[in-house]
Amino acid sequence: MIRKAFEGMNPWLQAVFFGSMILTGMAVAVFVGMVIVSGANGISFEEALNVAGRPSSDAGFQANIVVNGLNQLIAFGGAAMLFAALFGRARLDGMGLRKPQGALWTWLGLAALGTLSATPVLDLTHRLNQWLMGALPESMRLLADHYEALAAETTEALLTRPGMGATWAVLVAVAVLPGLCEELAFRSVFQPIFVRSTRRLHVGIWLGAAIFSAIHMQFHGFLPRMFIGAGLGYLVVWSGSIWPAVMAHFVNNAGTVVQAKLYGKEWIQQELNASGPWEAQDFGLAAACAVGLVVTWWAMRRLANWSEAAKRYVERVQ
Repeated sequence: MIRKAFEGMNPWLQAVFFGSMILTGMAVAVFVGMVIVSGANGISFEEALNVAGRPSSDAGFQANIVVNGLNQLIAFGGAAMLFAALFGRARLDGMGLRKPQGALWTWLGLAALGTLSATPVLDLTHRLNQWLMGALPESMRLLADHYEALAAETTEALLTRPGMGATWAVLVAVAVLPGLCEELAFRSVFQPIFVRSTRRLHVGIWLGAAIFSAIHMQFHGFLPRMFIGAGLGYLVVWSGSIWPAVMAHFVNNAGTVVQAKLYGKEWIQQELNASGPWEAQDFGLAAACAVGLVVTWWAMRRLANWSEAAKRYVERVQ
């Protein structure tokens, strides 16, 4: 009876319901994380909140790793699995938890290659994003700058933390868990709902990508993240599986962690504020990446008929 009531809910209401689940999960993750941090350090709950605001300190690093991990497990992965249990997995395309059409390792390799090759494209979308931000009213731009500065401080503190133990912890918190949990939430739940709501595959994919980008609350990177989300969405449709998108998401995030470890704080600051002109090596890298994208496109077209894959996906989620 309960399952039938949920399954009969309007798809747009399902999207709102799932969004509410994510926001509630975020609040629960922060609360549980602060309880853990306060207990581990022998401090009060309020002191734990203050510590989390200082990510460069030992306790602050611990707090941010714990909260980020719990946020992924509860607000994204956990919410997605609970939603599937309530509404049924059938109209969520089984959440994509099947092998792709074709060799799994081939799809995973192509997903990784395509992600790495998309770097120059994302750089250009970041520059377009900056230009659009400059056209916003000053009050909105200042608010966005404020939240961006807070996020940049935390990002820099996590990525520059010395020690291999810290590096492994960051990889798990910002690459492994988001690669799985965010894909479950956005490509396994939101995307099928939006495709069913709009009755348009491309609209559903891009709408899901926009929500994916917006929920990160970093609007200086809104367009690049939305393009990443759309690419992951098409990867799910073409392959018939979530796993290539999980790999691509992991490679994208892990690549940032590894490069930050190799090149240090200066590289992070340049990446977060990419606005300078391209140099000779940048054009060379762009040419190599263009070859990588062409190879990825050609190989994926040989693995799957995209139009037939899209038709099957829409039929399964209706």
